[in-house]
Amino acid sequence: MFMHWLKKLSIVTAAMIAFTGYAQATNVTLSYGTTDLLGVVNRDAGVIGGFTFNDVFDLDLQVPASLSYFITEMPDAAYNIVDSTFTYGLYDIDNNLLTTPSILTPGAYQLRVSGTADGFSGGQYFLSFNVTTPVPEPDLGLLMLAGLTMMGLVSLRKSHSA
Repeated sequence: MFMHWLKKLSIVTAAMIAFTGYAQATNVTLSYGTTDLLGVVNRDAGVIGGFTFNDVFDLDLQVPASLSYFITEMPDAAYNIVDSTFTYGLYDIDNNLLTTPSILTPGAYQLRVSGTADGFSGGQYFLSFNVTTPVPEPDLGLLMLAGLTMMGLVSLRKSHSA
């Protein structure tokens, strides 16, 4: 009886190891400018063949910002991700997919990356965030003010000469 139970338990355990994926959660602190990350999906011990992964990057924006990101799979002899399964998306705190993230309000966001890795050591991808401020630079405002002043002076000169 015990051996029969042990055999069933080992089959269930082997099936769970084979079908469970690797998941990693990472907190990313973003400041203005570009932040580059190399996401490595390591193969767990005992996992043979392709396996699914679900990586979650927790993003915390402190000020309103324009966020853009670029993700690409990096093929390597030991690290490979099946291209057709590689997906990603940016989600807000209410679990809504943001299809056009332009200017984001301060708060928490998640970038979720998933796919199937079938490389000898797992898979890897390159992730680049770019955070810019939506407020125009002071020199741009000064140039616009100088241009408007010049236009005003020209129009005053024309009205006095006529």
